[in-house]
Amino acid sequence: MLKYIETAVEIGILDDFGIVKDAEDKSIKRQKVVLLSGSQGEFRGTVRRVVSRQDKKFKLKEDDKFIFSSKAIPGNEKKLAMLYNDIIEQGAQLITANEKHIHVSGHPGREDLKVVYENFKPTHSFPIHGESLFLKAHVDFVLNEKLSENSEMMLNGDSINIAKEIKLKENPRSNRTCNLPWCRYYTRARTCVRKTKVSDSRKYSRKLLQRICSKIQT
Repeated sequence: MLKYIETAVEIGILDDFGIVKDAEDKSIKRQKVVLLSGSQGEFRGTVRRVVSRQDKKFKLKEDDKFIFSSKAIPGNEKKLAMLYNDIIEQGAQLITANEKHIHVSGHPGREDLKVVYENFKPTHSFPIHGESLFLKAHVDFVLNEKLSENSEMMLNGDSINIAKEIKLKENPRSNRTCNLPWCRYYTRARTCVRKTKVSDSRKYSRKLLQRICSKIQT
């Protein structure tokens, strides 16, 4: 978060005057805006720590206002609802993007992407992280705007070979499926992933699923 603030000050979005960057600073008074991480209710996030009364520096008071400019990640609604309930029950005021026009997207718009591409001028582009619908839209946008000489959509399991030429190597398709109710088998990627809520123990879950999937595939 500090890096975001420093960047915002550097490019003129924020004024550095009055910004307190150190939670240890004894000059912090009640009439201050405090930026907290953990807007999705992560167990180690600062938001949850403050709301659960475990934070050493900040204690929630009845006259406080809790503003969530973010929206719930799909599948994470119940966790956030419980967090919202805790805030209300402590007497603080809760403001979310459902009542006010305050939502700040964590994703860049087309003009933002255009600025990035024009600054870096890549010869090859491989959009990642997102649904196939969005990845395809990204590829089409790059090619239509001539922001890169080449742009291709990658799916799970695909690889990129970088030598004298850069080529996308698609993973062979498979007709095998996983019939377990919690499991979705990606036919192209040949990987088995669990469809569930946002996990706070992803590493453990990933290892467990790898063991299960290896047994299913054999």
